[in-house]
Amino acid sequence: MHTLETKLGYVFHRPELLENALYHSSYANEHRGAGIGSNERLEFLGDAVLGFVTAEYLYTKHPDMPEGDLTRIRAALEEGRLADANAMLGEPYAIDWPVVHGKGIGGGKLGTPTLNQNYPAAALQPCAGVYLTRIFLDGQWRPAATGIGKRPTVDSSADAAVTCETFVPDYAGDIYGRQPVLEFHKYYCPVRKFNSLEELAALIHRAADESKAYFAGENATK
Repeated sequence: MHTLETKLGYVFHRPELLENALYHSSYANEHRGAGIGSNERLEFLGDAVLGFVTAEYLYTKHPDMPEGDLTRIRAALEEGRLADANAMLGEPYAIDWPVVHGKGIGGGKLGTPTLNQNYPAAALQPCAGVYLTRIFLDGQWRPAATGIGKRPTVDSSADAAVTCETFVPDYAGDIYGRQPVLEFHKYYCPVRKFNSLEELAALIHRAADESKAYFAGENATK
């Protein structure tokens, strides 16, 4: 616990909640005699916090949008209904966070170097998953595949960080510190744990190929 608190720069006032957060209701029901509580109340609290952060982002970014529309967009993003959210926004949901250094797993072990644009604590974040995206680099839009969430295949620890990593096929530029616009166009699949890094790399390549085909089709209809 001390190591975790040192890394985070934060002291937990109720550390027992961290353990409670790991207990699903099914596990608690199977061990009723042990006095173990489930994480359902914490899940309720977490959903409320996520809702607050999402509402603040939409309220600030779209000052003239009616309350009903803000509520529907927030729900769509949180539930992974990206097409609905983009339709209501009138444009693709997008971010432009600075590109930061990651752990080098994509370029080293996977052969799929990624751009890391991690979300600030108070920023609106879609539900975890893999998305078909496009990113504006060197004066042009490039198809890409973006994963948001924890990375269970490479880090299964309870305190694993939530990341936003984008693989841009056929691109090898150095853009650390820059803030390219990344647009989210289609939800592809949920994040899950694979049995090997090769399986994970294969998914990334499939998503990237799907993204290239998707945007090729979009351009063909224009």
